[in-house]
Amino acid sequence: MIFENNSNKTSAHQTETVTSKPTFDAVHRIQLPPETEAELKTLENIAWTMENLIPLPATSVRIGLDSFLGLIPVVGDVFTLVPAAYVVRSAARLGASRRLLIRMVLNIMVDLVVGIVPVIGDIFDATWNASTRNTQLLRIWLETGTIPKQLPNAGQPEHSPA
Repeated sequence: MIFENNSNKTSAHQTETVTSKPTFDAVHRIQLPPETEAELKTLENIAWTMENLIPLPATSVRIGLDSFLGLIPVVGDVFTLVPAAYVVRSAARLGASRRLLIRMVLNIMVDLVVGIVPVIGDIFDATWNASTRNTQLLRIWLETGTIPKQLPNAGQPEHSPA
């Protein structure tokens, strides 16, 4: 008996298929109108200022005005609601779905409730970044029409605002 190794031979009608789990970037995105993109950039700048303005030396953590205001018991956390609410209001004005708006409000509520707890809340405030999460959710929804179950960068900004 003679055995041939045909593993290196392919015929014209054979096709090789590679199946992989689609990634977030594989989703079709649309080009946003300039005025919508400008509004989104403004919201991203607000989120950046509130949550990622200052890098902490020797760490990958960044903090913003939210962390400083959070040091003032209760009152500071309430003041941080103003820019967070503005992000949600702007999302509603841009036509965000009810489901997206509910998720955005829940992100803010988690930030507020945990942020009220002394010390633990301050540490949590530095890492949760509700407004950054919300602007990421809004951008994804505007570009794809979908709401992801999980954010690609878990609430961390992709880059500093221009």
